[in-house]
Amino acid sequence: MTGLISGGGRGVMPWFEGRIYPWLELANGERFDARKEGLEADLINLISSLVPSGGHLMLEYESSGQSETHRELLLRVPPAATHLGALMFAAGFRGHFKDWYISEGGHEGPRKLQANKSPNTAAAREALRFNLDELKQFIKRKLPQNSEDGALVARAQERARSLLKEFGGHGSKVCLSVRERR
Repeated sequence: MTGLISGGGRGVMPWFEGRIYPWLELANGERFDARKEGLEADLINLISSLVPSGGHLMLEYESSGQSETHRELLLRVPPAATHLGALMFAAGFRGHFKDWYISEGGHEGPRKLQANKSPNTAAAREALRFNLDELKQFIKRKLPQNSEDGALVARAQERARSLLKEFGGHGSKVCLSVRERR
């Protein structure tokens, strides 16, 4: 991962912005698949442990290796059900999401998905409820007719079902109170 770290200040909580490379080309020409080894998720979990309530994580999704998230967002998959979004949500970034692209005359950088940690318990409950409602509606959506798009949306719907199973039950308040504090 490459990126920026901010310790916050002047009313802004700490945040991370970065680009995760899901595989690496080694000096001997071999390719190491960090995603397959679970390192992508582990890295996001580690970052979550460093970001307090009210902070956020922004991950770039236009570079190679993250095109699945880009395509999912173009197909109107809810951010929490995208590949990167689901990893951030599971890691404790269960506040509201923002899809960033700021036109600044060529200095805006790539598109990025921002996942927030809610600043307090009330905001955390509201954001979790919003995200879970969005996921419930999404799993009811018909798949696109294009087979490639349909397969992509079907994988995202499976992620949504998994998140709903983990966070949508009666135990979700317990998960919220423990995990949202990270």
